[in-house]
Amino acid sequence: MQKYSQEVIDEVKKMDILKYVSQYVTFEKKSGLYFGLCPLHNEDDESFAIYPDSNSFYCFGCTRGLS
Repeated sequence: MQKYSQEVIDEVKKMDILKYVSQYVTFEKKSGLYFGLCPLHNEDDESFAIYPDSNSFYCFGCTRGLS
């Protein structure tokens, strides 16, 4: 059973993840990717990466992501 309607999922997919998360996280651009502290857990190293070409993210620390 799907937790959210397809309409809600489609609206979220249209969002610019970098623009939205940048309201809460400071990013540094490295090789076309944006790295910052993960907003999903406490950390000291920048392990949260945003991939602007695919409008997705991945945290190498807590292994959460959106592809």
